[in-house]
Amino acid sequence: MKVKAYTVISIAITVGIAVAAFFCFPHAFGRLVESLRDLGMSFVYFFTYLFGHSDAVTPTVITYPDYTFLAYFGSGNAPNTALAETFEGFAEQWIIYWKTLISKASKINNI
Repeated sequence: MKVKAYTVISIAITVGIAVAAFFCFPHAFGRLVESLRDLGMSFVYFFTYLFGHSDAVTPTVITYPDYTFLAYFGSGNAPNTALAETFEGFAEQWIIYWKTLISKASKINNI
């Protein structure tokens, strides 16, 4: 079977974008891996719950992100983000977010 040049070019561009995304956003890869783990643990939890063993597995969706596995990629520290633990903290950060988004220094506002 003959491979067309467009197929090779498309694969090269896709691989290039994936590699660039990994180097520009290394924590995004970690969150992707963690979200797939959370999805799998949720399936296992609901499967065991279906058969009456709900305490056999603890779902990992309810915990904060764990970045320890990123140490293998040289960035074992969590990104510098502050997640609100209470509704009041969330409300404060929500207001700050919208004020920042609509400020004069925002690039979105300069469009």
